[in-house]
Amino acid sequence: MPLARTASLLLALVLAPLVVGGAQGTDSTAASGKQTKQAKREGTLNAAPDWFFSPPRDTAFVLVTATATASDLQMALDKARLQGRLTLGEEMNTRLEGMTKRFAGEMKETGAKAKAVSQFEQTTKSVVSQVLVGSRLREQQWYAEEDGYRVYVLMELPMASTKKELVEEVKANKVLLTQARTSKSFKDLEAEVAKLTGGAP
Repeated sequence: MPLARTASLLLALVLAPLVVGGAQGTDSTAASGKQTKQAKREGTLNAAPDWFFSPPRDTAFVLVTATATASDLQMALDKARLQGRLTLGEEMNTRLEGMTKRFAGEMKETGAKAKAVSQFEQTTKSVVSQVLVGSRLREQQWYAEEDGYRVYVLMELPMASTKKELVEEVKANKVLLTQARTSKSFKDLEAEVAKLTGGAP
């Protein structure tokens, strides 16, 4: 057997275990990485409070949950609360859009209806922006992670103040108020707010 070929075979025999071992090491590292990520996800889920997955039911409030992470605890708290307010805004917009559709369906067909509906939609958006200032933190929980902090929050927004603000905004527009009062839903809303505030519709 030629010397060069013999040397090549010996080199291959020496390197083979190293190559196999290196491949196994790579597979082992990848598997370990997956297990670590899975453990982190499971840890995050296990640490979450019960109210995060099943918020309490309270007809007097709109309730939403949010979570955020950051290397600084205060920053994580601020991020979670901000996300909570954004979610509250989305929830309120959804609810008031439904209310707008009910009002529009019940309003009398007049030349002013289309304009009134448009004004009502703009009013509801303005109200959401205003009442979000009154959103509050009901619950919060945090824990330290490997690279920072995770915060869970439960945010609330009183429905009474939202409804009151909406009625007051509509009453400030005489044309819109005249048209809105042709809707039974709006009359019911006025009566509800009057009862809550102790005033007259």
